[in-house]
Amino acid sequence: MNRLFLFLALLLLAPWASAGKLLLVGGGTEQDSPQAWNAEPYRWAVRNAANRRVAVISHGPSSNWIPDYFVRHCGAAYARVFALTSRDTADRQDVMDSLLSYDMVFLKGGDQQLYFRYFRGTKTQQALERIFERGGVIAGTSAGMAILSEVVYTAANMSAASADCLRDPRHPDITLSGDFLPFFPGYVFDTHFVERGRLPRLLAFMGYWREASGQSARGLAVDDRTALAIDEQGLGTVFGTGAVSIFELRSPSGLGLGGHLALDSVGVVQLVQGCSYDFLRHEARGLEAMDLARWPASPEADWLLAGPSEQARALAAQALASRLGRRRDPVLLLAAQEQDAERMRSAGARFLRPRPAERAGHDDWVWADKIFLGPLGLEALRAMPLPSLAESKSVALVGESAFWAGQAHVAGLDEPDAASRGLARVEEGLALLPGLAVCPLWLEDPERAQNGAASLPFAVASQGLRGGIWLSERAVLRCQTRDGRTQLTNFGQTAALALWCYPDCRAGLAEQTDFGYPGEKPRALAGLSHYGLAVIPPGGTWLCPAW
Repeated sequence: MNRLFLFLALLLLAPWASAGKLLLVGGGTEQDSPQAWNAEPYRWAVRNAANRRVAVISHGPSSNWIPDYFVRHCGAAYARVFALTSRDTADRQDVMDSLLSYDMVFLKGGDQQLYFRYFRGTKTQQALERIFERGGVIAGTSAGMAILSEVVYTAANMSAASADCLRDPRHPDITLSGDFLPFFPGYVFDTHFVERGRLPRLLAFMGYWREASGQSARGLAVDDRTALAIDEQGLGTVFGTGAVSIFELRSPSGLGLGGHLALDSVGVVQLVQGCSYDFLRHEARGLEAMDLARWPASPEADWLLAGPSEQARALAAQALASRLGRRRDPVLLLAAQEQDAERMRSAGARFLRPRPAERAGHDDWVWADKIFLGPLGLEALRAMPLPSLAESKSVALVGESAFWAGQAHVAGLDEPDAASRGLARVEEGLALLPGLAVCPLWLEDPERAQNGAASLPFAVASQGLRGGIWLSERAVLRCQTRDGRTQLTNFGQTAALALWCYPDCRAGLAEQTDFGYPGEKPRALAGLSHYGLAVIPPGGTWLCPAW
């Protein structure tokens, strides 16, 4: 039996043991410093190249900075640029012969569409495969990384935007191929991940590929200024300032309601520097166990959380009036606008009492069965008896008020690139949803996309939370808690995302900085493992797993 077990184990290990090594870099500017984020992963790549000769490939004109950097700081014996600017150039025999004299290839960033068009089926592709098969190192950054997975996002049209993918997971900008480089079977890669808020985009790639091919592909994403070094045994080590994220579809759902993306069970692993991942056993290492026992169960409640857009505000007013409770229930409007009252009247509300938030008294609270709260600061909300009213009243919280509803809140996100500069901070929320955080998901604002994408994992890891909700700008979520379980129903126009932990969850925070100088702030980013993720489309309902 032991010999049989060993034989089977060796069979499993054989594909990795006979193959080369990969360095996957999510993009971002390399720094010319021995302590910079890129120094260690680039040295790792050179150390693992037998003859320490580095071929730097680009699909357009390129400077000598990168090859010089490999020689000056990383121990390369020799490095040069191959500017392969056409398919004819990439298919030349002399180019292939020259490339085969190198044990490391570094594919620069740029446009993966051009790499796909120029290299597929050429002698350059043959050279890359032979270098890898004999144990060499294939490295790529940004577009150069994106082409290294078995399932490739070719970007044949416009670059797919997360907002479009969330609304339409069959969007024409989602162009995938499975017939290019075979280096990483069963995966689709994405880059500049948190920086550009690409989580919905990668999930859409995965759902689309399952529908189109009948096969599942895991998603692997690398943030800018971050690298994943994968050795011949399938062990990946994380370097840099951001995270490496791995996603797996765990249920048959994929593309769903009304053409929107709909996923009810996605496995999540998000790793920061110092962590590693065993791709054979699908095991993450380097994160700390979390203690979730201190969070109480959510009270019996019926909350309505609305995103910050005018469309979400309108939908929240209509839903509060017509979908929660009875239409004749009296409604107290605080920090509301005249349009909010008009929308409720048009939805059938009979009794409305607008009040300035600071002047709402005991009689108003007793009179109302429903409460509409426009955007308010934390202190104003804390002065209101919201938790004690939750069991008997329906409460809608809009925009800023909704983001304070969780146990914790990530503040400072209105500052552009707050997460990247380490300026985001976690503060106490209202705890209307104990053990959870509610965070914005900005998909159409490039200056704040990273803030939204990074905020929820950062809050969860910082406070040891059970999970939380990414509330997109036009999402309206009804949160009903019964018997300790929360059900989320989306009355909005865009999907919302939920993140939750399993009992053996683990977490950690990013600590590496760009230059490695004393006093530099690390990015407000987190690592997580043993977590799940759901995408709740408009019209969809999702039941949070029991804790």
